[in-house]
Amino acid sequence: MDGQARKARGARLSCRRQAYDFALNPLDHRMLALKLTLVPLFLLIVSMSGKWWGPSIAGWLAGLPVVAGPILYLLVLAHGPAFGAHAATLSLSAILASEAFNFAYAWTCRSRSWPLALLAGLATWLAAAVGLSLLPSSPLWAAIAAFFAVCFGQSFLPRSSAVAAGAPLSRTDLISRMVAGAVLTLVVTALSGWAGATWSGLLAVFPLLGIVLSVSSHRAHGPAFVISLLRGMVLGRFSFAAFCLVLVFGLPHQRPLATFAEAAFVAMFVQWCTKRLATTRSFKNAEPGVAAAE
Repeated sequence: MDGQARKARGARLSCRRQAYDFALNPLDHRMLALKLTLVPLFLLIVSMSGKWWGPSIAGWLAGLPVVAGPILYLLVLAHGPAFGAHAATLSLSAILASEAFNFAYAWTCRSRSWPLALLAGLATWLAAAVGLSLLPSSPLWAAIAAFFAVCFGQSFLPRSSAVAAGAPLSRTDLISRMVAGAVLTLVVTALSGWAGATWSGLLAVFPLLGIVLSVSSHRAHGPAFVISLLRGMVLGRFSFAAFCLVLVFGLPHQRPLATFAEAAFVAMFVQWCTKRLATTRSFKNAEPGVAAAE
């Protein structure tokens, strides 16, 4: 029995070493090129979409998994579909950690400067991520955590009348987003062999965009704008959850590229549906005010 345990432990350590070496020393330059360009390219498209195609398209694209999606794809290329499905399960549950960051930042920024709000948000994210890493790794638990996070965010985030659309994007902001995306991709993929699928999935949903947008908006427009921005992020969680669920159930049974294509299609469809429902609801809520004015 001890011999079998030692053999299994040796196999796990060997697998981790191979994965770690693979992540740090890619077999060819194509993998490194993907790591350096995939996430920054998606961030560039989303960031510039408002200027290119208008605010409605920009708002629609902002809710898609433009950071975690490419990172999960790279993890599948490096470690295989089973690793990717496990990581996608934790990425789904990590919606709770992202909402925990938003919650802490939103409430702290009302009376404190952005460094203290950022520190509170990161500490809360870390506490939530540690808690999620201890939960059973199952799609059911992950879906429950994600659903709870969305309901909690809608109910308990502070409210603001500020409009979070149309903020100007400077060249510095754009470059900082792209660089941060590339760094996050390199860190997660490099540590994935050592950290395992659980923390790789959690780190793939590290609130990169939330940090960049919150800090830059806080400095430029004040806390009311930040709160409105963070409340708007809740709507995009549904499409991300759909994306992760397709990966969880699809990766073990079909080719990774086909699974990611299906997941992207489902995420776009869900995002379109939620945007449409939100627009319809806003229009209906505005009708009594219009009637009263007439």
